[in-house]
Amino acid sequence: MPSAAVIDLDATADPAPPGTRRWLPALVAVGVLAFAGGAEAAAPLKPSLVLPPDGTVDVRSDGHTVFVLAPSVVAAYEVPGGRQRWAVPVTGAAQLVAAERDRVVIAEAEPATLTALDAGTGAPVWQVGGYTPVLHGTAGADGVVVADLRGTRADRPDLAGIDIRTGTVRWTLPAAPGTTRAIDPVGSDAADLRVTIADLDAEGVLRVHRADTGALVRTVTLERPGKVDGFDVAAERVLAYRADQGELVGSAVFDLTTGRQLWQHPAEPDGVQLQWCGGLVCRTGADGVTALDPDTGGVRWRLAGWTALGPLGDGRMLATRSTPGGLVLDAATGRIDVRFDGWSVLGSTAAGDLLVTAARTPLIGALDPATGAVHVLGRAASPPTQCITTATLMACWSGRVSIWTPAA
Repeated sequence: MPSAAVIDLDATADPAPPGTRRWLPALVAVGVLAFAGGAEAAAPLKPSLVLPPDGTVDVRSDGHTVFVLAPSVVAAYEVPGGRQRWAVPVTGAAQLVAAERDRVVIAEAEPATLTALDAGTGAPVWQVGGYTPVLHGTAGADGVVVADLRGTRADRPDLAGIDIRTGTVRWTLPAAPGTTRAIDPVGSDAADLRVTIADLDAEGVLRVHRADTGALVRTVTLERPGKVDGFDVAAERVLAYRADQGELVGSAVFDLTTGRQLWQHPAEPDGVQLQWCGGLVCRTGADGVTALDPDTGGVRWRLAGWTALGPLGDGRMLATRSTPGGLVLDAATGRIDVRFDGWSVLGSTAAGDLLVTAARTPLIGALDPATGAVHVLGRAASPPTQCITTATLMACWSGRVSIWTPAA
């Protein structure tokens, strides 16, 4: 095996700082706000609308209405214009679970309750008690809220898929004694497995179900898995964490088709745990991030000075740490293709850009991971911590919600 590449940023020349350009946003037909060249703006764009609730906890939108959850209320606002359609009081522990199919689903903790409101009027449509959501939003689990019903068996909750329009239970998945469950395993790339539920029983049999229908789509028996405390699925592999009396004793990787164990990794003194980062297995420690081959466990490359890796698609990865800035890497070799400074990543778009915010400012931009160039999109009412996009708007918030539309 060739020696692993070690990338030490202190010894690596920085690429030239990318230029920052200001562009107007353009919309594409795929349903997610994207960014392309267009007429240049003389200054960062002001939001077309700033919604009044302070202390915003969460936001959802169907593209024409924005639903805002604040500490004691959920409210609906028309876009454009900002007229409040309705407001409904909620408890302080409420969660905004989903907004689709003319329904807004709210979860409250005491007592555990799921409530669906009519998106147009705010009137309650259905309510079920005892359920706690385990997935927020319904991407990949179309038309259902995935929730657990603990009842009197807190150690073995049943999962259910609840129809978002009617509140009826479409499917249930009880957990047998000794079962370890992974909900929404990472890296399920096939379209019909993008969100899945996987159960590993005491005999080592792994069963994978669709989250939208509950249908069984995969069964494999793992080779001598031992006592598994948790696991994740990605790239046709299973990464299992082995435990003994609550203490992590090591990790092992299995082939998802044959169940054969491919390699194992012992526990480390500092409690470092392996995890998926795209199609690679990553080890994060005080010395940085190490990317391991998912088939052999061999070191592909190391990256000093960074603490997190994530996939970007097209064979690229994103490296970040606690301070603003990041690296775009070649996933196969760890080669640094782009470095950007002063911007923190909020998310990504269907067009492949990174949605970023400038450090200590309310500026929001789209960063091209191929060049590092930033297209400044707007200036929020306050430095944002979260954003959502649809085909017709972008909303960002931290305290108050700033919204941009094509007319901005």
